[in-house]
Amino acid sequence: MKKAFLATLSLIVASCAVPSQPITSAIQTVPVPVSADQTGVFVAGHGEMPAAPDTAIVDLGVSIVRPTVAEANTAAAELAQAVIDSVREHGVVGAEIQTTYLSVYPEWQYKDGENAVIGYRATNNLLIRVRQVEAVSDIIDSAVAAGGDNVTLNGIRFEIEDDAQLLREARAAAWADAAAKANQLAELSGLTLGRPVFIDETVVSPYPIYFGAGGGQGDGGTPVEPGSVTVSVDLTVRFQMAE
Repeated sequence: MKKAFLATLSLIVASCAVPSQPITSAIQTVPVPVSADQTGVFVAGHGEMPAAPDTAIVDLGVSIVRPTVAEANTAAAELAQAVIDSVREHGVVGAEIQTTYLSVYPEWQYKDGENAVIGYRATNNLLIRVRQVEAVSDIIDSAVAAGGDNVTLNGIRFEIEDDAQLLREARAAAWADAAAKANQLAELSGLTLGRPVFIDETVVSPYPIYFGAGGGQGDGGTPVEPGSVTVSVDLTVRFQMAE
């Protein structure tokens, strides 16, 4: 049997009178039906699928100071090209190398009570997509050797190039989690679980993994561990409930 719920909305309108007369008020009662959309049960479901990454994104560049803008820009360009050439020697094609930041700005030094320009710093940053994860360490070391102390290592992240299947599996796991919770709540409340009438999905991509920025590395090589990345899905589902 369906039950009707009514909410009462009271609107009080006060009318003001002159000080010599009492203040009167009128009360109007308006019945407002509660929407059936507010019934049922909301549950959250979570699913995740870990996997070994097959792609690395390396963020590195060069930064150098020279007496003039032109000298700084030229020096940074030459160093960046040397870094690019070293990366290409490892089989990374041009389409996988992207310039992400260029700048030239004055370098200041505080001396004798005032700021003075002591040169100009030019920066050239690159984003390198490496599809052979096992080659990342060698690529970083080659870039550092090519650029020397003027190389900056800004970070690295790992990802799965095609995560469609992982996403489907994570979504299925999230749905199973949500449905199990809804069924248990229906059983505990003595009600019958109905059909889903609302679904909201949030997909969480793998978080970047960073190593610290710095200059040239030692001869021991740069240890890089890709670990695993996880694709996760969170669902919010509302099911109808019946007696």
